Amino acid sequence: APSPARTYSESGSATQLAPDLVISDADDTQLSSASIRISAGLRTGDTLSFTAASNAISGSYNADAGVLKLHGTASIADYQATLRSVAYSSSSTDPTGGVATGSRTFDWRVNDANSDGTGFTRSTALQTSLTVQARNDAPELSSPTTLSSRYSEGDAPITLNPDLAVSDADSANFSSATVRISSGFTAGDVLALSSAASTDTGVVASWDQTSRTLTLTPNTAQNAPAPTLLNAMRALRAVTYASSSDHPTASSTSRTITWQLSDNNPGNAGGPALSNQASGSFTITPVNDAPTFSTLSQGVVRTQEDTAAEISFQTLNGVSNAADVDGQVNAYVVKAVTSGS
Repeated sequence: APSPARTYSESGSATQLAPDLVISDADDTQLSSASIRISAGLRTGDTLSFTAASNAISGSYNADAGVLKLHGTASIADYQATLRSVAYSSSSTDPTGGVATGSRTFDWRVNDANSDGTGFTRSTALQTSLTVQARNDAPELSSPTTLSSRYSEGDAPITLNPDLAVSDADSANFSSATVRISSGFTAGDVLALSSAASTDTGVVASWDQTSRTLTLTPNTAQNAPAPTLLNAMRALRAVTYASSSDHPTASSTSRTITWQLSDNNPGNAGGPALSNQASGSFTITPVNDAPTFSTLSQGVVRTQEDTAAEISFQTLNGVSNAADVDGQVNAYVVKAVTSGS
């Protein structure tokens, strides 16, 4: 007798296939063997397991054929309990073949042990089914923790992470990605994707200084390259950093960048899956900018004719417009004193 249809969820616990199965035999009290075959829907990774109700029962599973065979003479009750324990699981990250739900069909047969002496008899096949529910596996990102990139104040934009890697067990496309300055941000920092890289990968980018995040999304224009994970990885690898600041190390001499990506797998349940966060850091070398100085207020020093006057640093600093964007003005050189009245 069959059991109600059962459901298995990807990466979940094994599911018993027929916990209510009943075996009956009009003229035998023992069975000698049984078989359970995945007759439809078999995929790589499918596994059938069991718990023997008697030491007399043993078995083996042939993954290529999708067949579990049990053997050993034992009571009908012991075989019934053993067959009720048979469970399905899958080690595959894509047990449904890229669709939201799949199915498996099972054929069950038992052979009696000829306990009545009238001959061995095989049962007709009992058929049961199982629904397999897919789960959208999250993409995975990996990055060196120390980036090979180096930036010196005033440099042209540098490519941050040409070694970033992206993988996904069950999705070939992406829906969005972010690149964020997660540590060390200083006013003037900018992350960008060049126009050439955007055109080449079919990925568009938008920089938000408030969140310090560059957001990447597929270009939906006609004839744009497909939004594949490969193109997303190429775009993420092409993201650049630059600073317009004359003092980019004011907050920190390094930056930590964090990457994250969402896939796009409409065939699987649960919507887009978000990857892990991959982070890497690089250093910034400052340049000592020269101080600026152009004017002094009128009447720096006043004194009587033929009387010496002291010109101090504090006096000059109070009336000049001298400044240093990445340091302090700590001295003045007086080259000439212009006479006046």
